[in-house]
Amino acid sequence: MADVGSINKVILLGYLGKDPELKTNLNTSGKFCLLSVATREYFKTKDGEKREPTTWHRCLVGGKAAEVIAKYAKAGTLVAIDGKLKRVSWESKEGDKRQNTQVLVDTITIVGGKLKQPVGEEPPEENPEEDEIGPEKEKDKDDPY
Repeated sequence: MADVGSINKVILLGYLGKDPELKTNLNTSGKFCLLSVATREYFKTKDGEKREPTTWHRCLVGGKAAEVIAKYAKAGTLVAIDGKLKRVSWESKEGDKRQNTQVLVDTITIVGGKLKQPVGEEPPEENPEEDEIGPEKEKDKDDPY
């Protein structure tokens, strides 16, 4: 069978779980943000009970996009993310091997929520018809973020 290639593509629309923190990579001096993004599914069980489980995604934004997100976004901001999955492995302080899957962000767009006003700049125009919507503060016990 011929190799037909593969695709590693992730598209998310979700809410930031906490304010982004801009950090510097000590090896490259590049800027990055690790984001915790919440998405929800809505369905009914066989018994007719409504369920809305939340899935948390760890997303890595680099470069200029990281600086913009750190400047304008905050917890509860709705963002659209386009990227790819990457498996990350490391060793804990206790010597245990750990693994995690991250979304490496190619593009990120602020879709909704209130924006933080950068120091020394005019506040962005707000649409009074938009409601402020954000993730619930409840987190799953198994959520590593």
